[in-house]
Amino acid sequence: NQRRVHGELAAFVIPGGVLLSSQEGWAAYDEVIKELKSCEPFPSLKISSALSLAARDGLNVSNQDVPPRELCLQYGAFDERQGSSVAQSLCFNQLFPQSVVLHLLVDDNYSSRGNRRNLLSRDYHSLGLSFNSVTCNLLFASNYQETEREGWAPFTAPSSFLYDFNLNNSQFRQMTDDEVAAIKQEDPFTTLPAPSEGAPVIETDVDGWPISLTLLEPPDTAVVTSNNQLDVSLKFSAGHITSTLHDGEGEVIERGCFTQARNGIAWIKAFFPGPGKYRLNVSADLEGEGVYTQVLEYVISAECAEAPQMVFPATFLQSHCCYVYSPLSGVLRTNSVLSDFVNFVVEAVEETMGIAVLTGDDLVYLENKPGTSIWCGKVRLSTGSCRLSTNIAQTHYEVLAFDVEF
Repeated sequence: NQRRVHGELAAFVIPGGVLLSSQEGWAAYDEVIKELKSCEPFPSLKISSALSLAARDGLNVSNQDVPPRELCLQYGAFDERQGSSVAQSLCFNQLFPQSVVLHLLVDDNYSSRGNRRNLLSRDYHSLGLSFNSVTCNLLFASNYQETEREGWAPFTAPSSFLYDFNLNNSQFRQMTDDEVAAIKQEDPFTTLPAPSEGAPVIETDVDGWPISLTLLEPPDTAVVTSNNQLDVSLKFSAGHITSTLHDGEGEVIERGCFTQARNGIAWIKAFFPGPGKYRLNVSADLEGEGVYTQVLEYVISAECAEAPQMVFPATFLQSHCCYVYSPLSGVLRTNSVLSDFVNFVVEAVEETMGIAVLTGDDLVYLENKPGTSIWCGKVRLSTGSCRLSTNIAQTHYEVLAFDVEF
């Protein structure tokens, strides 16, 4: 599954759902493949608890200027009689071990290929590693003996270190073009009214940045409805749009509304759990810095019956980088039967290099339909929470969160 940006191969997903992305293009992959094919089998590296503690310390900001060798000496010693060495490799924005190893092997955009040299060197006998939220720190050492201390537990590589070539079969299934088309056909965006000559236009600004808002549906900001759900659509001239729903007391109803936008038109779904007064606030980020300011307010009188609260997905600020066709419910109900999968269909901006579903301990990448901006797939979910993450310019952004119930 390949993704080309400006004619160059930027990213592709290999069996198991791991996304590889490159600024250099295919040449970097071709180079590492040739080198690996020419290598003799390597002896196993010993996983060292002491080196892992040193790697953990190396991720601390207070130690960023401390040489790796000094960190290692806090937990062990080098046998200088036989000669010793230590090397460090850092990998950023990769969530799983197999992804870390593959990216370090490719070593994209580093002419020295120092990370690849570390992985393929026969000089090192021990390895330690540590993760924080965005960085994996690996320390390689030769002729290093850790100091045994009371309470230290031996390091055991977790099962996730083993590359799972069956992941696509157990967690992911492809969607046919017909299945994707059927889901897109149900998109509320396809039924939005076109702007009419008489549509109300609201002109405003945020700190001198102008924005024009054209009300499509409803054509007024004062709304009376007998339904529990209200669909709002409007045309906007600049920036990114989001919304929040408030009850009669002014309290925010968590995940009470959901906003999507495309081609300068936004639609908002709001849900009212019972009769009463509500306020739907529309906010805009006009400078692209993630700061949203209210630009419009709908005052809604809901004359409806009591109903169970419909929960929409939790939205993060980067959500404007994709448009979600499915799923649109914030609570995904499933079961543990293997054949039970949830459909994900997402349209993304051109710069997107991958879209993944983070469920339980698994990161499952969606498939990019060739020649389109659609990323899709059937994903088997784990109970708890589920997040949709995009990879843009080799940086992961979480855009939506769902609750999963069995």
